[in-house]
Amino acid sequence: MQMVSGAPIWVWPVLAILVALGFRASKRRETSMVLVLLLPLAGLIVVRSLFQLSPQALVWAGFLMLYGIGAALGWRMQRRWLIEKRGFTLILAGEWFTLFCLLAIFALNYANGMARAIAPALHASAMFGLLFAAVAGALAGIFAGRALYVINAR
Repeated sequence: MQMVSGAPIWVWPVLAILVALGFRASKRRETSMVLVLLLPLAGLIVVRSLFQLSPQALVWAGFLMLYGIGAALGWRMQRRWLIEKRGFTLILAGEWFTLFCLLAIFALNYANGMARAIAPALHASAMFGLLFAAVAGALAGIFAGRALYVINAR
């Protein structure tokens, strides 16, 4: 219970917004291309946390390597979800993967803050830094790959 009550108050509205976006993505919809292009920003909210981890060279190498792999995966996945593109308007199939990724990024940042507060030795370990960076990179890369696919789609 301490983990929940000790979180800053702004965390809960952010979680509500992410859940709402994820549920919206679960249904077939017409949307602006701008929303899909903004999704990579959600993936990059982990960057601040990356600067807190060590060793920095390993953390950034892991992040960038998995970012590239995630981007390739996101490109492939978006292919089946983009139904039609008309200028800056998109018709997208419903999917639950967006909700999963948004919640995973939220949980990853939350876990980082908890580890820093209650297990500083674990937080300072190279294994924690590399694991955090790898998962964060893959998730952020997926959103980037999806956006790039939409930009390049005809």
